[in-house]
Amino acid sequence: MKKILYILLTLSVFSTGCSKEDDNSIQPIQETSSFLDENLYGIWKDTYEYNFVVVQSNNEYEENYQYYRSFSSNGTTSTWTIVTRIYSPTNELVFVNQIDESIGTFSWYVQDNYLFIDRIYQYNLSGNNLTITIEDESSLWVRQ
Repeated sequence: MKKILYILLTLSVFSTGCSKEDDNSIQPIQETSSFLDENLYGIWKDTYEYNFVVVQSNNEYEENYQYYRSFSSNGTTSTWTIVTRIYSPTNELVFVNQIDESIGTFSWYVQDNYLFIDRIYQYNLSGNNLTITIEDESSLWVRQ
């Protein structure tokens, strides 16, 4: 009689251990950072244009630098410039050469009003205007 009781007890443990209601499938977890400001996503252009006159081997030309930055939702930011070189030794437009130079790709995140990239910036966003400040120097960027 004890043997039958042990067999019934063992079978009841096996039958309660598994059921069709258990879902053993793996559920993917999508991680999103709460430290990204979705209002920054996109491409931004620095409103200040950097102009230089360069003299090389009796040739004079003007260089114009325009800086761009993109912020993506995966936490990376890229910066690049478009350099325009205007060769005009006789004050006439002779040749224009544009070069797209990548400056780098970095990780980014925000906390309070601070933007962390390669350095710590203070930022203010107003519509399509982004003001970035570091060490009391500000630059205005416009959404493209």
